[in-house]
Amino acid sequence: MRIAAVCLVAALVLAPAALADSKQDWNDCTSSDADVSIAGCSKIIAGGVESKTNTAIAYFDRGIAHQNKGEHQDAIADFNRSLKLNPNDPAVYRSRGFSFAQTEEYDLAIDDYNQTIKLKPDYRNIYYDRAWTYAGKDDHARALNDYNRAIELVKDDPNMFNDRGSSYAALGDLDRALADFDQAVALKPDYALGHANRGWALAQQHEHEEAVAAYDEAIRFAPGNPDNLSDRGLSLFKLEQYDRAIADFDAALRIKPTHILALQNRASVYWRRGKLDKALADLDAALRVDPNNVDVLNDRAALFDDKGDFARAFAEYDKILAVRPNDARALNGRAWCSAQKGDLDQALGDSERAVTLLGDEPNAIHTRAWIYMNQGELDRALADFDRALAIDPALAGAYADRGRAYELKGDRDQAIADYRKALSLKSRQIYDDKAKAEARKHLAALGVAVSDSALPNSRADQVANPKEPGTLSASP
Repeated sequence: MRIAAVCLVAALVLAPAALADSKQDWNDCTSSDADVSIAGCSKIIAGGVESKTNTAIAYFDRGIAHQNKGEHQDAIADFNRSLKLNPNDPAVYRSRGFSFAQTEEYDLAIDDYNQTIKLKPDYRNIYYDRAWTYAGKDDHARALNDYNRAIELVKDDPNMFNDRGSSYAALGDLDRALADFDQAVALKPDYALGHANRGWALAQQHEHEEAVAAYDEAIRFAPGNPDNLSDRGLSLFKLEQYDRAIADFDAALRIKPTHILALQNRASVYWRRGKLDKALADLDAALRVDPNNVDVLNDRAALFDDKGDFARAFAEYDKILAVRPNDARALNGRAWCSAQKGDLDQALGDSERAVTLLGDEPNAIHTRAWIYMNQGELDRALADFDRALAIDPALAGAYADRGRAYELKGDRDQAIADYRKALSLKSRQIYDDKAKAEARKHLAALGVAVSDSALPNSRADQVANPKEPGTLSASP
């Protein structure tokens, strides 16, 4: 979900109530050219001959010019000077609030929007301004209240529906979010951002074919946006259309070579296809962009694990945990590496912490079950395997490992049933392939034949979890 709720303030300029000595200076001060405006307003202010009201207007107009150049601290300084001369102008409070919001001083922005409403309750779009500011500080419940009021007053603004949809999405209400994104593109059919956010919401609901169609529209109207290409690539990946996914990630990276999500997700496709060196190259490229990106560091450690380099994987996880000692994914990964090296006591310590932090995350529970099994704690192992499979019944590796636990316990029939179940499922990670190969060996040892035609012919999901876009975008 991409959320960066930004609403541009119109370049509002005020003309003086009385003529100045230099009409040209006032023409310049109110110019739409920011540099001309700053120069003209500065001459008026330096002249010192204008009334307090006109001087306040000059400070305000110069503040707007700074704002339009993205110079928000200078804008705030001018708005402060304007308000000192005229403390009851709602336009100045609203404009200063916008600059505060742009510098992430959200509470100060909201204070200014509140003052605007107090001075002029019907100020155009003020509830919308306050709404996306609440959204900026992740207070989406209050944001929704203001979006609702804004939409009651202006019922045909696609940006408002898009941004309200973003807040619904942030609160987990994907149905209402999708309804708002639908309305946004109905009002503005060429609204690329609305189509992109529809795609995101559909992808979150695992409707990837519809998500791809929505991203198609977003890309048609904004072909140079690398985020849309990367996000469509992710949905194509989920649909197992790997060549098309790679093409989208490639296209995103041609536009923006430092696009971390595209690099991560292209690495996942290569990983899926067993091209581990190419996957590692993409992860290394992502780390050159952001050396401290914990998701990428965890992915790289897991890749070393899948390459069988447990010592390197262990070292990578150690580095992560030195900085973030409660990183549950790294704890689970280090537990697995320790277990593969035979250090089951250390493995169990890390695994217990990972399960405590992650709760009902099936892969972490599976790791602990595997450790229990190899410690001979078969009842504990079976309880954890049962729990993991209740959460995610498609874990092929967990079925294979539970089959082994049943076999060790002497329950031949249940072991055979679990081995067969494992082989009937598509692999979602390299470990599944390895575990299924072991299951076939154990079935053969138990005198059970398995035909190749009974096996799935492809993996169903990701090797490393593809990285979802972090937030929905609101209107530019």
